[in-house]
Amino acid sequence: MNPQHDFVHRFEDHSETGELSIETDVAGAEQIQVEVSEGGKIWLSANRAGWLHLARICAELGLAAYEPGYHFHKTFDFKESDGSGPEITLGVLDAPAAPTV
Repeated sequence: MNPQHDFVHRFEDHSETGELSIETDVAGAEQIQVEVSEGGKIWLSANRAGWLHLARICAELGLAAYEPGYHFHKTFDFKESDGSGPEITLGVLDAPAAPTV
């Protein structure tokens, strides 16, 4: 039998102020890397702590009431971007509401 895992991320909805409840930069053991090949293929890789960090960010963007168009930018090593180099943008699309969990 395969092991089962639970993922829980409790957070306060800060969407009205345009913030997430967690710091989106990697700060500790998290490692996240984005690479784009010459052909335009995107490679997103992370260590376990990095994947959990991304999961928390995605949970907040998916569950909180962020307006369509809300977005933020990160460098390819998932730190704050000043806009001077390559970056990845994470944003909320204008789409039907997600099913309740």
